[in-house]
Amino acid sequence: MLSEVTNSDIWLHAVAAHEEEVCNITFKALKSFDTNHKGPYAYLKIYEAYLHILNGEAESAMLKFMKTDPFPLLEVFNLHRSVHH
Repeated sequence: MLSEVTNSDIWLHAVAAHEEEVCNITFKALKSFDTNHKGPYAYLKIYEAYLHILNGEAESAMLKFMKTDPFPLLEVFNLHRSVHH
């Protein structure tokens, strides 16, 4: 079945929780868990910048802009852009 294992002198020894290698592995595992377990509020914070899209404010602003009469000419956008840059 596992000839490479059954024909070798491999021994399984008990380890203690205070051994350096066990401590290192435990530390790495806990660090990885802490890094990847941010919780729901951390994820919600990521989306705060896009809240205006999700709650419909962006759509309302866009629809209001599209109803502008007369609609602004492209040169107006270029003037507005050059003032802000």
